[in-house]
Amino acid sequence: MKKNEKLTTEQQSLVVENQQLVDIVIHNYIKINKEDPGYSREDLFQAGCLGLCIAAQKYDCTRGEFGPFAMYLIRQQILIYLQGINRHQVVHLMEDDENNGGPDKFDDQCADSDLQQTLENQEVITLLRELEQDYSGVTLKGIQALELMLIGYKGADIADLYHVKPNHISAWVSRARQKLRQDERILRYLK
Repeated sequence: MKKNEKLTTEQQSLVVENQQLVDIVIHNYIKINKEDPGYSREDLFQAGCLGLCIAAQKYDCTRGEFGPFAMYLIRQQILIYLQGINRHQVVHLMEDDENNGGPDKFDDQCADSDLQQTLENQEVITLLRELEQDYSGVTLKGIQALELMLIGYKGADIADLYHVKPNHISAWVSRARQKLRQDERILRYLK
């Protein structure tokens, strides 16, 4: 969802009518660690509501029901939020280590490479989200599966999310990769 884009009246009513989906996703898919001060249920709910707004904005009634589509985007947005918290915590841990003499050079390199990989994954996820608008069908599902893989999902987890067999996910991803290899935007990103 772009920063200054407003939802239409129809999109706003979709959000209001389906806010319970955010609670369902948090309850069924997200384990809240009450001892972790990094986030609260309210934080997760806000991230989920952003996912719900994105779903309302992208929804096309000719492609299926809103509920499953929205739940996918809600869960994805919450996971991206949690990933951002973890990245922030890694940065703080690195700063603390520097102040306390820190671990050896190898540990610093590992933390730096993990942080770099997370930042690169976030760039690729952003690019894939932009590309989603131009694809449909199996290719679109493959792009969405690739996004989930970048944030840590396994093929079997994605299959459970879509209620399909894992080999379907492999086929979707294969088709998406085939199409994306020919997309100029991907080729520019790789250069």
